[in-house]
Formats: sequence, C-alpha cells, structure tokens
Amino acid sequence: MITNSRIGPLLAAGLVVSTLALHSCKREDPRPAPDATYTTQGRVVMVPTPGSPASLLKIHHESIPNFTNAQGRVIGMKSHAMDFPTAASGVDAASLRVGDAVRFTFEVTWQPVPSWIITQLERLPEDTRFEFEAGLPDEPATARPDSQGG
Repeated sequence: MITNSRIGPLLAAGLVVSTLALHSCKREDPRPAPDATYTTQGRVVMVPTPGSPASLLKIHHESIPNFTNAQGRVIGMKSHAMDFPTAASGVDAASLRVGDAVRFTFEVTWQPVPSWIITQLERLPEDTRFEFEAGLPDEPATARPDSQGG
C-alpha cells in the first residue's frame, strides 16, 4: 500500500520519466519540414574552399520537370548550375572534386525564407553522361525537333 508520504516522490519520478520520454521523441533537426524533396543528378562545378565563407558547392544538375514554386504550382526547373550553400549533417560534400558525377536529393523550404539543402549524395561512375552534356566531343549531339516538329 502506498502512503501519502510516498506519493510526492513517486509523482516526481513519474514526471521526470514522462518528460524524458517526450524529449526523446522530439525531432533532433531544427529545420522546418520541407515543402518538397527532389532527387536528380549532375556534375560538380565548384567545391567549397575551407576558410572561405563565400565559396560553396555548385552542381550542374539535370532538369527537374516536377519542380514546384512557393505557391505549389508545377513550373519545372531547367538544367543549370545551382548553388547549394548547405548540406545536412552526414552528407560528405567536403570530399567532392570538380568534375565528380553525383546523384543527390535536396529539400526545398519556402518559409520563412526560401532555402534548400542537400540531404543525400552519392558519387556516380566517372564516365556518367548527363542530358546537358549532349554534343561533347566524344558524344555526337542528336538533333531535337522544334515546336513545329521539324
């Protein structure tokens, strides 16, 4: 039987355990939930220089046809060289070299300010070719029909 003199310490212990359990369930990542996540591939065109805050990771990526704007409308994103100011912890961007072929996933968050972060990154074989590299000397370009079909 539990006496009144023992209820206080038991309640305090229960409160501590409950608080610890709730704390362990919290999301460790302080970033807001992303509005969208995209996986694409491309070639590294710039790598961060240690000690230079102005340098960052830049990847020329393939087009992203399902890219949505802040209003949720699908607008697509053409292939281009895109700056990635940050990468999530666990993503090894420091070992990348200019010219590396990569497949990566990045998250886009529109509020409170637009931001994007690489959350997954993997190297691809050196000889990987991308849609934006058509017509390089060792690969003949193929003609694409114009809007008139010719």
